[in-house]
Amino acid sequence: MSISPLYLVVILLLGVLGSSEQVHKNRVLVLVDDLNIQNSHSIFFSQLKERGYHLSFFMADDPSLALTEYGEYLYDHLILFAPTVDEFGGIIDVHSILDFIDDGHNVLLAADFGVSDLIREIASECGVQFDDEGTKVIDHLNFDVSDYDYGHEVIVIDPSTDKDQIFSNSVIIPQASKLSPILYQGIGHSLEGSLNFQILTGSKSAYSAIPGKALADNPQVVGKRTALVSALPARNNARVVVTGSLALFSDRYINSKVQKYGSNSAPRSSGNLEFVKQISTWVFKEAGVLRASNLKHHVKGQSQAPAIYTCLLYTSPSP
Repeated sequence: MSISPLYLVVILLLGVLGSSEQVHKNRVLVLVDDLNIQNSHSIFFSQLKERGYHLSFFMADDPSLALTEYGEYLYDHLILFAPTVDEFGGIIDVHSILDFIDDGHNVLLAADFGVSDLIREIASECGVQFDDEGTKVIDHLNFDVSDYDYGHEVIVIDPSTDKDQIFSNSVIIPQASKLSPILYQGIGHSLEGSLNFQILTGSKSAYSAIPGKALADNPQVVGKRTALVSALPARNNARVVVTGSLALFSDRYINSKVQKYGSNSAPRSSGNLEFVKQISTWVFKEAGVLRASNLKHHVKGQSQAPAIYTCLLYTSPSP
């Protein structure tokens, strides 16, 4: 059977495009507001590299920043570890990041106590509302012993006992109850989008407030409505994970020994590393992605697919 030159060109182009997609699916832009984050969060970044990701670190206000070049995206995923940035550099802004998501790419966003209006706007567009400026999540019944003399802001979530505080799912957090205790320190948030869901929440006794300041009104974020980590699986298959704790990913918390105040059990290694591995695995589409393969089809009433389909032919899937 002879094959036309044009057909060969099409096949070769499809092969190139397919291999290009495979090669470039792991390009990650990491935006930070302090270059020291590369060192203070090195364990998290190292395990991403071990999983095959190519990380490009930039200050969030770097004048050379760009997500695209000649109409093509330079990156597949975005990590925003720049909670205090007031304005992005280069040709990146809120709209370009939202376009990045709208075009099917993924974002991992970590905020902190001093979250800027810029980061709040991005989170808001993704269905997340951070609590008021200066607030922190506080829990007087579930804090680490290291925080006894302070504001009870270093919260302990033990998935083995606090099962209703973690989203146990075979795709996102498989075997959540086997995770070691997780340390969290940061700002809380609430969810407004219909597709958003909580991955990690506060306990019944958690609330969001300004430490050391008497509560004049009821806290806006309280109890299990206090979202600590949440996710957005967009309708276009893009994924976004938002958390109010940059410390969640830090070497300090990953290497910490955890002991909840009032517990008689011995200190345990934190489960932060395994937890951040799992949420990054989901947000970067290493898990929970449906793939179809070995698809076969034919013209209705026949058993074999024709060399070329023409208009008005009815097709059927082959078993």
